[in-house]
Amino acid sequence: MHDPNRSVSARTCAFLATVVPFALFALSWAQPETYDLPGDAVFPEGITVHEAAGTFYVGASAGGAIFEADVASGEVRVFTDGDLPMALGMSVDDHGRLFVAGGASGQVAAYDLADGELLATWTVADPDGTFVNDLVAHDGAVYVTDSFRPVLYRIDAGPDADLAGGELEVHLSFEGSPFQYVEGFNANGIVPTPDGEALIVVQSATGQLYRIGLNEGSISVVASNQAPVFAGDGLVLDGDVLWVVQNEFEQIVPLRLTPDGFEARGDGPPLRSDLFAFPTTAAAFDGSLFVVNSQFDRQGGEPELPFQVVRVALP
Repeated sequence: MHDPNRSVSARTCAFLATVVPFALFALSWAQPETYDLPGDAVFPEGITVHEAAGTFYVGASAGGAIFEADVASGEVRVFTDGDLPMALGMSVDDHGRLFVAGGASGQVAAYDLADGELLATWTVADPDGTFVNDLVAHDGAVYVTDSFRPVLYRIDAGPDADLAGGELEVHLSFEGSPFQYVEGFNANGIVPTPDGEALIVVQSATGQLYRIGLNEGSISVVASNQAPVFAGDGLVLDGDVLWVVQNEFEQIVPLRLTPDGFEARGDGPPLRSDLFAFPTTAAAFDGSLFVVNSQFDRQGGEPELPFQVVRVALP
């Protein structure tokens, strides 16, 4: 027997099955392509994503302000005017805290994401001749690179840790290891390996990647079939793909890491965009890379305003 109501229902379901995915697809591509940062001398450098809130944070290398952006709406606001003269590498941990590297100040700051309250600051023993550049929160600790001193710092940041601040303690020295420092910027971007047992750090001046074992403190060169990633700045780990931001080359190189991080292989052509403007680092979220346009090559000149973070789809 023919049921007219059943036919209408079937047609309606078929229509929705066609339209709803299209609408969701259209909505996903309605996301902002650029995020404008307030200020005419920001020269942004670092970025991190707070996935649970759908937001990201960007730091100003000039003045230390930190901005919070809503991924979906594109709205950007000042999260804090900053307590460090520079806000460079940053990372959100699992306990609602934002850690920020302070560059030439030799400091690291921690903020409460709920209200922007400064929780603690740490400072290297002798700030002269240091450049605390990037950091990553991982497995109850924060690991911090120094581009001028051959060391790796560590902050105990577990759920029961007392974030009292104080001296930024050296966790590991690179002296006498394969990780050689040369003139210019050295250790920079840092991420965990896919299996979480080690860290990967890029040496900006030589373009070499290094693996640092967390359990035994071993330091080794990451074997790769790729050319050195000169001017490698920020690192982004998305699954087992390591994206290396090459700032002055204005491109982002994909490498596929083995789970333990001992090897990396090229994973396609570099990601480029006409929107890039001396990108320093990026963060992966929602099928995209959010790339910081530092415009460092225009410092002392006329930057193009507004300063921006640009969104590019991951291939």
